[in-house]
Formats: sequence, structure tokens, C-alpha cells
Amino acid sequence: MKKFLLLVVVLLLAPNVYAGGPPPDKVAHFSGGVVSGLIATAVANEFVPRHRLIAGIVLGTIPGIIIEAENSTYSAGFSEGDLLAHFLGSVVGSVISDKLILKFLVDERGPNKAYGVQVGKRF
Repeated sequence: MKKFLLLVVVLLLAPNVYAGGPPPDKVAHFSGGVVSGLIATAVANEFVPRHRLIAGIVLGTIPGIIIEAENSTYSAGFSEGDLLAHFLGSVVGSVISDKLILKFLVDERGPNKAYGVQVGKRF
């Protein structure tokens, strides 16, 4: 998985090294994909916990597809690059949510264990 994420970063940055960085619209699609991947994986954990990573990637990509479908009918036209940036962002967000956030909050504590903060002083 680490090699895959490294490959994604290299592929995103390599064509733009001499061009001064990625275009702002690609960065916006990537960051939107990260957010939608995070949220979609958390939602998928409630319904399909065994397949939350794949479901999070698929559900996190749907907003990018909707945006590009809207763009193709009204304004800028369909952009495969924008959709790819959104998909890669969704993959990164889903992996972060699945491997880091949900692993420690849900998997290790279990669904029936309570956790919180105990305060020993009076206010």
C-alpha cells in the first residue's frame, strides 16, 4: 500500500515539475476527493464494514462524476484529468480513513466498548 501511495504522488507531481506545480483546478478536485473519500469510508463502515475501503473509494468518486457530468452539459466540458484527480483524492481519503482513523477508533476498541475522557476535578 505504501508503494501504491508513493506511485500516486509521483504520478501526480512528475508531469508538473517543470510547469510550476499542478493546476489549481486539479488540486481542488484532489482535495475534494480526499474529503469525500474520508466521509464515504466512514459512512460505508456503518453499512458494509468488511468492504469499507472499496465502498469508500466508489462512493467518494461519485461527487466527481456528478461534477464532471454537470460540466459536460453546461460549461467547461468533461475533463478526464479532473475526474482522475478526484478519484485519486478519493483513494487517498479512503485509505487514510480506513487504515488510520477507523482502525484505531472502531477496530481496536470494538463496537461495544465505550471510551471517552474522565475529568477528576470539579468545575
